[in-house]
Amino acid sequence: MVLRMLYRFLTLQIFMASAISLPAQVQITGNQNNIAVEEVRLRVAGTLHVQTTDVSTRTNPSPTTDPVIIETILLAEGTEIFATTRTPFVGNLHRDLGTTSIAVDAVGVAKYDGSTVSHRSVGFEQALEEVVSTPDLRSYWDIGGESIPSGETFMDIVYPQEVPMSGYLIVSERDGNSKFNFQALDVNGDPIPGAKTLEIRGYE
Repeated sequence: MVLRMLYRFLTLQIFMASAISLPAQVQITGNQNNIAVEEVRLRVAGTLHVQTTDVSTRTNPSPTTDPVIIETILLAEGTEIFATTRTPFVGNLHRDLGTTSIAVDAVGVAKYDGSTVSHRSVGFEQALEEVVSTPDLRSYWDIGGESIPSGETFMDIVYPQEVPMSGYLIVSERDGNSKFNFQALDVNGDPIPGAKTLEIRGYE
């Protein structure tokens, strides 16, 4: 089984990959179908930073121009997850991306060092593929208002390698305000009949 994420429009949400076998659509929000996190260990410029459920630990690690790499995540029930990544490919980009229909700075990829790759840049697709597979919390894709109409698909992100049915999917969503789906695909890249769709809905 491979997975496709459909972004519509980066809080940390975690859910079990086996949730794919639940009812037809499984909606995951800040209050339902996610798994409580007790602690996140981050590495910044060689230094370990630990953030917990204690709000006072959730500071912006220094230096602020270095990547913030997730190393491990401790779930409230005691399971420790070691973060790994899979590299996808990006396709089905919205028709207006790369055109003057969208302001040059309205959609782009923001990098940890403060630089941005605009949707009009030649390397935009590659930057998207990199940013959706990095464990760096300081790099993210950014989409501003009045760029892509609400409800229209931003892009498809396809993970061509098989995703195990056991384990966890970890999703970093910067402000809890984006909508995207996980959809299971067969070896030909087509949706698996009867497979469940995971709908990530942030804090709706």
